[in-house]
Amino acid sequence: MGGDPSGLQRGDFFTRFFNIGNKDFYNIVNKYIKPYIVSKATVLEIGPGGGGWTNYLLWADRLILVDINDEFFSYLSKTFLEHKKKFIFYTTKGYELTGIESESVDFVFSFSVFVHIEVKGILQYMHEIARVLKNNSVATIQYADKTKLMGFLNPHFSNMTYKKMEIYIKNLPRLKIVEHNGRLLNHSNIIVLQKI
Repeated sequence: MGGDPSGLQRGDFFTRFFNIGNKDFYNIVNKYIKPYIVSKATVLEIGPGGGGWTNYLLWADRLILVDINDEFFSYLSKTFLEHKKKFIFYTTKGYELTGIESESVDFVFSFSVFVHIEVKGILQYMHEIARVLKNNSVATIQYADKTKLMGFLNPHFSNMTYKKMEIYIKNLPRLKIVEHNGRLLNHSNIIVLQKI
């Protein structure tokens, strides 16, 4: 099965295209993905694009791939042909997961998507994530941090910060912060949220 993060070639890809070093990449896979894909898990990925992170979600029994661009779906089906039967594709119209059943997902993952979403869209998505997650299940989300130099210099990054995210999540019902890592990446942060 695909998804073994030990190959240097995959790490090099992330270094070039996501500005993530090999060590940071492996930390993300081992700390923020693997522990949350439990036996018979249903995993939802927001913004799979070309499948760079999807490759590390294939341990799931069922994988819901959500993107605003459905053109990626045929590519993902071909790229991960042996796993195609576990894929469910959902084309979102914006910051919604309306077509996904409430309390049906064990783990939500999104990387390189929320960095481009402004606060209003993030909050809309957070409400939807809380709705689709099963009780006590978690979501790992990467988002932009404009207080970091590399985040500030990226004109495509949204105007979000560590402090803002803390405030917004504390005011959202049904989600609590399990971990909030502001140190690992030089342009963004990673937050792990649990549905309560």
